[in-house]
Amino acid sequence: MISMKDMHLQIACEAAQAAREIIQTGFGQVHSVNIKADQSIVTASDEAAEKAILDILRSRTDYSILSEECGLIDTDSPFRWVIDPIDGTTNFSRGQSICAVSIALMREDELITGVIDLPIQKERYTAVHEHGAFLNDSRIHVSKISHPSKAILCVEHGRAPEDGQIMAALMGRLNPTYDLRLMGSTAYEMASVASGQADAFISCGDKLWDYAAGLLIIREAGGKIMDWQGQNWQNKNDFIFASNGLVDNDILPTLSDLQSDN
Repeated sequence: MISMKDMHLQIACEAAQAAREIIQTGFGQVHSVNIKADQSIVTASDEAAEKAILDILRSRTDYSILSEECGLIDTDSPFRWVIDPIDGTTNFSRGQSICAVSIALMREDELITGVIDLPIQKERYTAVHEHGAFLNDSRIHVSKISHPSKAILCVEHGRAPEDGQIMAALMGRLNPTYDLRLMGSTAYEMASVASGQADAFISCGDKLWDYAAGLLIIREAGGKIMDWQGQNWQNKNDFIFASNGLVDNDILPTLSDLQSDN
């Protein structure tokens, strides 16, 4: 008999696969976009991918759902799916391959299942609480890089003006000591940390659907997930610091005074 954890992962992967196929079909074919209230964009593929994910999740579970495009669907369940159908829509709309499907399952504030699918690369990152992280069928681990001169840091920020200002200040402090990357997809960047291609991910102002799956995958790959004060992540704010656990002592002092209450 299939366990609940395996069932959850199976459902999340099935939903991610449905979204992957829609994104692959639409890639390089975006001719128009719509502008949302926060000035971000949405494409027909975002909406189609979200519908495909929601159809599968709602047919297989009665859990609440939080998704970027449709908001919160509350069923009073202690379980909640957290979804970004296309993380990196701007990249996708311009024919850039750095975009991802992100699906996480939470019980209250605890991360229990995470899937990040990279449709164009045909890569799928998965994790289940206390059962490790995988790229396709292979176990993955964070890097062993500890020296600042060798570390690659991925950074992202939200759309509020203050988020950009905080990140600009942070990047000024980190450059040129660290090699910085801002790729336009939080999920993609977090997958890079989990698989050892980068060494830390730092963001402020991102939404839960951007980073929930990535946090679990990084932790299950052997990394650490915290806020900018170095406290364990507890879904209390959107100042995210996820790393291989070896670059923390050098970076955290640079972050701590920039974290505001939110």
